[in-house]
Amino acid sequence: MPLPIHRLPVLILLSFLLQAQTVPLTGVIEQITSQQQLNLASGELKGQTVLKLSSLPAKTMRVYFPSNRILSQVSLGGQPLRFNHQGGFLTVFIEGKSSAPNTPQNMSLSYSSKQESVQGPSPLFELENYRLNFSLQTASGVFKAQSHFQLKGKKTATPGMPTLPAPRTIHLALNRVFTVEAVQSGGRALAFQHRQGQLRIQLPGPLTAGRLYSLDVRYSGKLPAGNKYQIWDTPFGGGPYYYPAHPLLPGAY
Repeated sequence: MPLPIHRLPVLILLSFLLQAQTVPLTGVIEQITSQQQLNLASGELKGQTVLKLSSLPAKTMRVYFPSNRILSQVSLGGQPLRFNHQGGFLTVFIEGKSSAPNTPQNMSLSYSSKQESVQGPSPLFELENYRLNFSLQTASGVFKAQSHFQLKGKKTATPGMPTLPAPRTIHLALNRVFTVEAVQSGGRALAFQHRQGQLRIQLPGPLTAGRLYSLDVRYSGKLPAGNKYQIWDTPFGGGPYYYPAHPLLPGAY
């Protein structure tokens, strides 16, 4: 679960599922699950998303999909499908495929992309190796996510100035609509506060220069009605902060 860190492509998260069929979106796509990972050193994002379909459109299905992502495969029930990805829209050709009534089908999308900039503005720490798993129930807007990332301490000394103590707490941005259920480091529960869109985490010890802490943040909530499809930015956008991010600069860590 990557991935300004630049908003891919427009933050506020893409209406990943703007259906071009006459059938309402929530009547076709019941659930979206996704796994993404970002290598912050190289800027490479890799992901796989599964769409749970309640029924199959007759011939084609058209959904929004970020134009800067390179699709390697689209498959249905393990069988590759033909597709066309241009201008931020993905058209999948489903002719010849059929399913029994009321039998859900899983459509899988495998993709990658390259970020131009992946490091952020914090003077205290860098983020490394971000992974994100999430699921969205399209009808209800219920969103569940777990993010995993590493914090690496930076040098806090400035020539000619007193050395600052290594921080024992960090502050990240995470939208106030969510309830944070747990924050852990190496399986150990950490104390945290989530108020007014700010997530304050108490670390197991001081974040000295070069020290690494692995963090897991699990949270859930109901997305606002107008934003329930705006989940597709990546874990690295700012804006409404649907994923833990550095709060100093929207759209970047």
